[in-house]
Amino acid sequence: MACRCQKIILFCLLFLVSCTKETQVHQVIIDQPIDNGDIVLRREEGFVSALFSSYASKAGVFSHVGIVAKDSVGSIGVIHCELKETKEPSSVRYETIENFLSFADTFAIYRLEYSSSVRDEVVDKVWQRYAKGARFDFDSDNSTDSLLYCTELIAKSINDALGDSVIQPTTIFLEKPCFSLDDLTTHCKLIK
Repeated sequence: MACRCQKIILFCLLFLVSCTKETQVHQVIIDQPIDNGDIVLRREEGFVSALFSSYASKAGVFSHVGIVAKDSVGSIGVIHCELKETKEPSSVRYETIENFLSFADTFAIYRLEYSSSVRDEVVDKVWQRYAKGARFDFDSDNSTDSLLYCTELIAKSINDALGDSVIQPTTIFLEKPCFSLDDLTTHCKLIK
């Protein structure tokens, strides 16, 4: 029962904040080459981002993650899953890296410490989840692929590409184990 109350309170807070959120678009300058499979972390202004960043990593710097992915024509964008603050359904989506970072106060780009062929396989697994129309996971339940949160999308795709559960959920959120940004970045090196 306590878990359900926490969810209701969290949802109400997110709704109230989303109704009053003023955002500022930032110009994004990426001065390092990025590649398919790079991990992009960000944090935006506001209460929701601050709330998620407190759970997402020990440092509390970032609140959201996506993965760099080339589309069918070779353009580079980011695939991610986030809670939308609009009436559109929250789901896995693909957007330009500029759009993904346009409201970010801070960001970092990490490279997975695997070969480019493994990173490409990770991106293929992410594209598969995107194609299946996975929705945002309000329950933080790691047992399904039809509902995902941002770190779960990437952690499961890495594990699937490697054929092993190298990334394990180490954070407890809503009384359940969840994949955190720290779980992901232990397998990466900072490039920006």
